[in-house]
Amino acid sequence: NFIDKDFALAHSTHSLLCMPIINKGKAVAVLYLQNNKLSGAFHHKGVSSLRLLGGQIAISIENAVLYSKMEEEIYFRTKDIRSILD
Repeated sequence: NFIDKDFALAHSTHSLLCMPIINKGKAVAVLYLQNNKLSGAFHHKGVSSLRLLGGQIAISIENAVLYSKMEEEIYFRTKDIRSILD
């Protein structure tokens, strides 16, 4: 069960979608969408499109993590080189 009923009632939640973002068979994030105005806002066709986009989202997350690790590695290597040169 993904929703706290008390939270949903307190925030007038009419529609809720919670789905995993999966990359290479592993959940890397969770997409949480909430609509407080319209019941049934997340229908099958829209969810299918979100699943397709989910693959692209997962790849983007993976690339961002790899880029961050690369930046960190460059920072430390540059720091090491500077300490050798000084």
